[in-house]
Amino acid sequence: MLTGDRGFELLEQHCTLLGTLGLQRCGLTALPPAVARLPNLTSLDLSHNPQLQLDPGQMADLISHAGRRSAGGLRLLRLAGTQAAYWLGAAE
Repeated sequence: MLTGDRGFELLEQHCTLLGTLGLQRCGLTALPPAVARLPNLTSLDLSHNPQLQLDPGQMADLISHAGRRSAGGLRLLRLAGTQAAYWLGAAE
């Protein structure tokens, strides 16, 4: 089992074709930087991580990096049940 930032770094290095990543209900408090750098990520589910906080800069970086992806960018970002959802006014 991989844990902590090292697990996410290995994910970035060895899962470059990964298109969908579900990290719902993982107890995340911050977005691991490696997740935002996955080159073919089109769907990211961060829902139901109640302590997850993304500041506006992190959101901009995630969206900006997603727009440069060759596979068409991040098409789905789920944030329900996170602090980010409240910040965006999308809490349900």
